[in-house]
Parts: sequence; C-alpha cells; structure tokens
Amino acid sequence: MKKIILLSMIASGMLLADAEINNLTTDVTNSIGTDGGARTHINAATVTQGHTSVLGATTHIDGLTITQSDNKIDGDSKINTSVVHQGLTTISDSDITENSSFRSTNHLIDTEVTNSVASQALTTIQDSDVKSLTLTSSNSMTETEIKNGSDVSQSAFEMNDAEIKNSSIFATNNINNSDIDNSNVHQARVRIGGGYTVASLNMREINNLTAEVSGESAVVQGGLDVCSHTTDVSDWCED
Repeated sequence: MKKIILLSMIASGMLLADAEINNLTTDVTNSIGTDGGARTHINAATVTQGHTSVLGATTHIDGLTITQSDNKIDGDSKINTSVVHQGLTTISDSDITENSSFRSTNHLIDTEVTNSVASQALTTIQDSDVKSLTLTSSNSMTETEIKNGSDVSQSAFEMNDAEIKNSSIFATNNINNSDIDNSNVHQARVRIGGGYTVASLNMREINNLTAEVSGESAVVQGGLDVCSHTTDVSDWCED
C-alpha cells in the first residue's frame, strides 16, 4: 500500500480555479522525529512537509506570503524507496500578479536516504504568468547518508511554458558531514523549457558541500539547463 503524508499543505482545495487571493499570510512549522528521540522509518511512502500548490486557469494571487519556518526530519531517521519533499511549491495555470513571497527553511539531519527522491525547496512553474514573486529558502542536510541510487536536490527551480518577470530566487544550500554513494545530488539546479519568457529574474544562490562522494555518484552545483522544445517539466532534453 502506498502511503502519503502531507504536512501543512496550501493546496488545490484552497487555491484553485475561479479563486482570488489578496494579502494572505501563513507561517507553519513541520517536524518528523526528534534529536535523541525514537527513530522514524519512511518506507515506500510519499512525505511532504510544506506544500504550496497554486492551480487553476483563473486563479489570481496578489500579496500571498507563505512561510514554512522549520521543516525538519531528524532523529536517526530512515527514508527507503520513498519520495520526500520539504518546502515544495507548484504553480500551474495561474497568475501571480504582485508582491508575493514563499519562504522555507528545510533540515534533514542524521538521516539515511536509500533508493529515494528527496527535495528541499523544489519549485515548478508551468503554464503560468508570474510577476513580482520572491522565493527564499535555506536548506541543509547534516550527517546524512545518501545512497543506492537516490536523487537529492536543494532549491531546484523548474519552469515550462510560463512567463516570469521582476522576480527573485534566493537560496542557501548546505550538505555537511555527509556520505554520498552511487547517487545524484543537485544544488541550485535551474531548468527552463518550452515556450518561456524570462524578464528580470534575479537569482542569488550559495552552495556548500562537505561530504565523502563515492561510487558512480554525480554532484552538480549551480547547473542551468535551457531547452526550447521541452513540453513538460518532467521531460527535459539531455543532449
């Protein structure tokens, strides 16, 4: 049985077609496990801490402030054959018009990630018109084992068939005292595809990594992929 856990989700039940949001502010803290507490096992599951989802062709957003203060997985936890997101943002078929900001602070501490996907501050924008949006994240993985074909990302930004203007992305990404074996790690990877318009997009991202990297692992810091014929955020040209 597939298990899905959602912690603090601003989702389609709230921000969907024919919706108008003005000057809404949220501030939420999410935690799984504690330092020195009982071990948490996430096995064959999908876990999301802090999902902001803006969907619908007639969704108009002005002055939306989403703060995920402290998304944390701690306490000698194990993530096996699972998908884990911290600070996930999805914008599709929507207009964000003025003065909105999404902020998240994400921690993965003393955790084993095996054959899994784990993201911190992943943002995807598709078929949308976005103006004056600020994305800010602070992401850390400390004393973490990433192994057996895992795919891990920090502050990844994916945009397809969308227009973004006068917006900013600020991120600090740290992987400290960790082991990476036969896995992929991306810090601040930006992918832009399809029919896109980018005007005045400011990105300032700082990436730090202190880890033992072994096996057939790949580590990318600050990658940029632009593909004009990509039609879906999950389908990127590699050639």
